[in-house]
Amino acid sequence: MATADEYTAHLLEVARTAAEEAKIDEDVKPSYLMPSVVLGSGAAVAGGHLSYEQDIIREAYSSANYTSIRELPDRMRAGEVALARELKALELHRPEEVAKVRSRRAADRNHGLFQDFEYIPSPYTREKEIKARERLLAKAKQLEVGRGKDFIAGSGSSKAKYEDCFDPHNYRYPYQSNDIDALKIFQAQERIVHESKVLHGPFCPSGRSARACFDKATRGRLPEIVKTLHNILAADWSDCEFRVATTADDHVAVCFDLVALDGQLTGLRAFMNTLEASHPDIRRFDLRRSGREWNMQPGDGNVYFLFRPPFAKPSVGQGRIRLLPSAGADDDIDDKNDNGDREIDSPSNEDPAQVLRASTVALPAM
Repeated sequence: MATADEYTAHLLEVARTAAEEAKIDEDVKPSYLMPSVVLGSGAAVAGGHLSYEQDIIREAYSSANYTSIRELPDRMRAGEVALARELKALELHRPEEVAKVRSRRAADRNHGLFQDFEYIPSPYTREKEIKARERLLAKAKQLEVGRGKDFIAGSGSSKAKYEDCFDPHNYRYPYQSNDIDALKIFQAQERIVHESKVLHGPFCPSGRSARACFDKATRGRLPEIVKTLHNILAADWSDCEFRVATTADDHVAVCFDLVALDGQLTGLRAFMNTLEASHPDIRRFDLRRSGREWNMQPGDGNVYFLFRPPFAKPSVGQGRIRLLPSAGADDDIDDKNDNGDREIDSPSNEDPAQVLRASTVALPAM
């Protein structure tokens, strides 16, 4: 067990060694700065037990802390706390001398702030560095192409940051056209002009069918109309002889043989009425029954049903009279020629079946 004198001598030796490591001059050492009557004894400075420094550190982290550890070095050695307390006591009497000592000690421990650490870049930083490198390469390429000058647009003028880039306001950048895209540009201009004339959406004519504007029947679709009507009738009346044809005035006529009907004329009449009123294909082509020529029996052994497409004129013309002659003089129809004179067409004595066969369009192969 060491005595108090030996322990005091040991602490003084530790303090002297620490002062030499800190490169303190002999005239700055605490032993020579102040008279011995002012300095405390070794027992008072070093403490009376071996765990003195541990107690000081524990008190620094206690809730009732009254000891500062800011001046302690980063690397703790034996006697560092005692030496720090001695310098703190000396600072109260000779602050200018202690400042020199602290400046030398702080140089070794990075001014008491932070230790040196290795900088590790993040992926976001690498991405920014790559973009910055690409921007520098692009700038170098731009200067190389421009022979050391910045790029200037074809307008031949460059504006500063404070100038209005849209002045003059009526200036348009010159467009260099080529022969390859000339047709596409012309078609695009025509489409723009056409769309500018549309006031409100596409034009849709009125009609009973909701799809009248999309499946509008035209004169060029007469063969399709005849074929569709023939397929509809063949599905239900395949055991009867019938013909579907067009007339001279673009009407569609359906002719049934009365002998082949064998007393089914009433059922045929009801079927044709329902077909004209509700069949989707009839609605799609917007076919209407043609007045007096619906369920017409001129006496040639046939019954006729006449459909009028939307592009056919509803007025009775010469072709109607030739196909379905009137029964008497009361059915004669007046017409008006270009000179303003009224002209009466006389009934024709030709056979309606022959006229129908003569005006029939060529049906596609079934």
